[in-house]
Amino acid sequence: MHQLRKEKLLFYVVFLFTLGCDDMGFESEEDNKNQENETSTYSMPSIILGSNVSISIYNNLSFDDIISIPDDLEWSSDTSITSYEKEYEVLHYNMNIHKISVSTNNHLLRENITHKIFKLHFEEYHSGVVLFSYAELDGENQNSIAVVTSNFYQEPFYFNFITSTEDTTDWHISLQKISVEY
Repeated sequence: MHQLRKEKLLFYVVFLFTLGCDDMGFESEEDNKNQENETSTYSMPSIILGSNVSISIYNNLSFDDIISIPDDLEWSSDTSITSYEKEYEVLHYNMNIHKISVSTNNHLLRENITHKIFKLHFEEYHSGVVLFSYAELDGENQNSIAVVTSNFYQEPFYFNFITSTEDTTDWHISLQKISVEY
């Protein structure tokens, strides 16, 4: 599994390098600064949850060791809780070193209609692309699936865990750019 993930990531990194896409992942939406309070608006990468899921953070075990649904989970239906500058942001931009770091949290997502629960871990971020792994916690199929997103600067990425596909109408998580003022 790790070999497959490394091969996918290597392929995508080579692809991006070939295209010459080596920006830090930030594009200015407005080049003009507001002269009065000197603010600019930038597009930041952000993980946003669909309205059809609830989330819990679970770090008592490593991602690979989570094989069943833990007891006493607290679920949140806040769709922005993993977004930029929120309590459990997945992608954090450090302004001092101009680099995006990826959260080490393990996320558990509960699909609100079927009540299926998935474990989710974000692995890497590079130039608008995210690598994440997930698996359904059903007591049987514990094979983690690695997903490489499209470049969110070109188009938002929407993913459905039940169908294991990109889906813009019935999605559980998305990678989008959000506007942030500085």
